[in-house]
Amino acid sequence: MTKVEGGSLIDPKWKYLSASSHRRSNVSQYCPRQPYIPLTLLVSDFPASALVRRLQLTTVSHDQGTSDNPDNDGTYEGSHTYFDVEVKEPTGHVRIRCQRLQKNIRASLEPRKHILCWVLDQESSDTAQNYNFGPSENSNWLSVIRGGDTIQIIPMAEYPGWINFVLEAHIEIWVEIIDTIDLRRSLTQALGVQPLYRQLDVSQKETRLLIIEPSADRESDVLQISLTYIYLTNNDHVQYEALSYCWGGGHEQRPILLKGLGASQPATQTFISRNLFVALKALRYEDRVRIFWIDQLCINQSDPEERAEQVALMGDIYASAKHVRIWLGESGETVSNDLSIIQSISDVYSQAKVSVYSQAKVSREGVLVHDGSIDDTIQAGASITPYTSHWAIRTDGGYAMNNDSVFQRQWFERVWVLQEVWNTPKNCSALELSKRVTVMCGSTELPWPVILRAGQCLRSRNGSNYNALIPAIWTILFKHSNSSGDLTQDYIAFVPQPRSDILTVLINSLEMRATDARDKIFAVLAFGEETHRVAELPDLIKPDYGKSAERVYIDFTRWWIQHHRSLGILSGVHTLTGRTWLDGSKCRDFGASNAGRSTTSTIPSWSFWSDGRSEWRRATLGIGDRGTYRASGDMKIGIDLLGLTMPSRPHVLALKGIQIGVIRSTDYYPFYRRPLISEAMHQVYAEIFDPASTIGTWGHGKTQTHLPVMDHGQFPYHYFTHWRDVSRDSLDSSSGQTDPDAPDYLPCHGKCMFFTETGVGLCPDGSQTGDFVVILFASKVPHLLRPSNTPGEYHFVGECYMEGIMHGEAFEGNNILNEETFFLV
Repeated sequence: MTKVEGGSLIDPKWKYLSASSHRRSNVSQYCPRQPYIPLTLLVSDFPASALVRRLQLTTVSHDQGTSDNPDNDGTYEGSHTYFDVEVKEPTGHVRIRCQRLQKNIRASLEPRKHILCWVLDQESSDTAQNYNFGPSENSNWLSVIRGGDTIQIIPMAEYPGWINFVLEAHIEIWVEIIDTIDLRRSLTQALGVQPLYRQLDVSQKETRLLIIEPSADRESDVLQISLTYIYLTNNDHVQYEALSYCWGGGHEQRPILLKGLGASQPATQTFISRNLFVALKALRYEDRVRIFWIDQLCINQSDPEERAEQVALMGDIYASAKHVRIWLGESGETVSNDLSIIQSISDVYSQAKVSVYSQAKVSREGVLVHDGSIDDTIQAGASITPYTSHWAIRTDGGYAMNNDSVFQRQWFERVWVLQEVWNTPKNCSALELSKRVTVMCGSTELPWPVILRAGQCLRSRNGSNYNALIPAIWTILFKHSNSSGDLTQDYIAFVPQPRSDILTVLINSLEMRATDARDKIFAVLAFGEETHRVAELPDLIKPDYGKSAERVYIDFTRWWIQHHRSLGILSGVHTLTGRTWLDGSKCRDFGASNAGRSTTSTIPSWSFWSDGRSEWRRATLGIGDRGTYRASGDMKIGIDLLGLTMPSRPHVLALKGIQIGVIRSTDYYPFYRRPLISEAMHQVYAEIFDPASTIGTWGHGKTQTHLPVMDHGQFPYHYFTHWRDVSRDSLDSSSGQTDPDAPDYLPCHGKCMFFTETGVGLCPDGSQTGDFVVILFASKVPHLLRPSNTPGEYHFVGECYMEGIMHGEAFEGNNILNEETFFLV
């Protein structure tokens, strides 16, 4: 063993990986949130048996050197520039939530070097050596890092005028390769010993139920389970409950005794996930059986055809259950306290419903105070919003909402749970809905609407990255109900929203997770206006586990284009990881272009996919609120052409269109130049790149503000983040640069302006010289295509904005159009 800086021991057998950067970077709250330096752990360097033993992060930085309150200058107190550390999965999803790494010394221009280290000992216990302000004194989080993950250091700043000046940073990691023997036994292995399942009758909507045998010893680890069968078409079927939960990691399994076919047959020992095992123990009664539908055991997981059939029945299964129990997992001190806080929010709300009052406060040991002031103008029947029902949540006199640990539970991000709580019986009243679904965490149980209410409060009152906000899809699927107008009722009710179009559902559920990428589509078909009759869908998009994940998304994208006679879904690629207008997944001026994903991926460049962020929909031209563009005029899509390549080359999409030009050069957009190149293009740039950070697409917050996109009060702060040597008097009242020799652009947005032989426009990250500007028929916006090595075939780069062609001008007058067929790969 050898010693390194900090005094910890290093085994010479451990593999050493590192990344360094000495690139100078200035970051304010207006800049896109981007990593300064990432380190991706290649699977070849980090096999499944590997374990991170030591992680050391080094930063050299300082802030702007001044502050409006000198009392804390020269200390870490009140510093609003800092670094975050985050670990992302290969998909772009967050493996380990963003954590505060290190603050700068407040109001100091002297560069400071900070070294932080976490060490995981041989027994995987918690030993930490944080020299300054590390994210946690618990080093156990190192054990969840996997091959393919990316560790990244992200410079941050809050409030106008605060700037994080980064000079260098280093990531160092030591990895131990551990020899392991897999001793796991799965349910499918048990099936080979004794047939537990018989075939289900699809015509009668048959499904299995789980009977949990009672045990006088609630702590006993002996779980006895048996199976029974029902027809959902029979309204007199046995009553049952349904469990909504997360499977958990497959590496942690526990044994149960499961009895399948025939009561006389002996029970078979089989293995289930640890999380389900703990849930079953918590649900088991002492003196009587309990009947549940639980997917892990009620579906033959080794039969892809049955899985697809039961997926199509999922809505009926959960709607027919008399009660749905959500299992969030075992509790802990922090979660228990936060659940108590959430209950207090519910209490305040309930009091507000039965009487309009001027002040109501609930406190938990001085940690959190709810000021429940209610506007005197509330009338009977008016909806009581999060703002009115709990006007503010305060900690130490300042706004904060950090009692959010319950929303960090994986359940809120699992895609299958959506329909498990959304599907409800017909003619179910608001009161019945308020009691039908409950949330369990350890021994604590709360009504589901209370949890939703707290999540809504977090999302509407605070958009900080340090809040665990529930994904956007929950607000799409559920709405607060006060339809009765009866404020004397003290319950909270959330009812399912009407269905939306399936593309809106898919984009808003991008943050949701699934072990199988196919489930990111299959699990949400029930919420789409055009897809909710799942059993009646065409084979192209009907759930089919016999297809690869790539083929599922290819077929869905093609079906959507055919069904809607539109190319709007092509703009959806800009909501996907590595395909956004402004790529926040890489360091600016570092790394290769992501626009060539199709050259290295099995996913065609034109296909929708499973990994992305719902807020990136705000930075698109062809979807969302910017529906006024009609670049292709009245040109219709060639439906026959769409199926041309299906039999032999499904990864190819054939579309008709015209070529407008070729990109000859790219440059930074001169946002501060006056006069403007174009008022319309200036507005598009502001809406896409959000230079005032009021939309919240790329910035340090997760939610939109109520400030205008063209907030001229914010633009100077962003400008002088990057151009410190330019006179403060050089910007006029419209944020225009009056000095012709001064820079007029924001380097953090990259080179997003392109020039062709005859025109100018805006392009997404990754666009290159030589890309074709085209208008594809039935598209609202123009697109960029990149010629491939095969003549006539193109990689789809994305949408673009180009002056003079956004409203069908190319098809007007006597313009000579050369119609072409473009084969996208």
